[in-house]
Amino acid sequence: MTLTAAESMHDIPGASVKVETDLTIYSVAEAKDTLLGALAGPSPISLDLRDVAEVDGAGIQLLLLVAREAQRSGKTVTLDHIRQEVGEVLGLCGLGSVVSSWPVPGGSEAGAR
Repeated sequence: MTLTAAESMHDIPGASVKVETDLTIYSVAEAKDTLLGALAGPSPISLDLRDVAEVDGAGIQLLLLVAREAQRSGKTVTLDHIRQEVGEVLGLCGLGSVVSSWPVPGGSEAGAR
């Protein structure tokens, strides 16, 4: 998982977190530190999920935690490049509306990115 600046210091501030691992029980501890750490930086924060092919209950909990903590700190977090498999899991868990309520670039359907 890497954390990269989305814009230069002279442009609109923001950060992009490229999640380069699945969000499962085996990886969420490392991912948690990175994702919550990104909330200390400038807003908006974009979570690039293009490399996430698998998400389980632990991964869903982590995404919800990040959303809650972002809201508490007045930050904006967007999900970008959600793979169809991940969108389907979120939908099966009844969280499709949660994902679509996040300001996601490129549309409102999780599977469309």
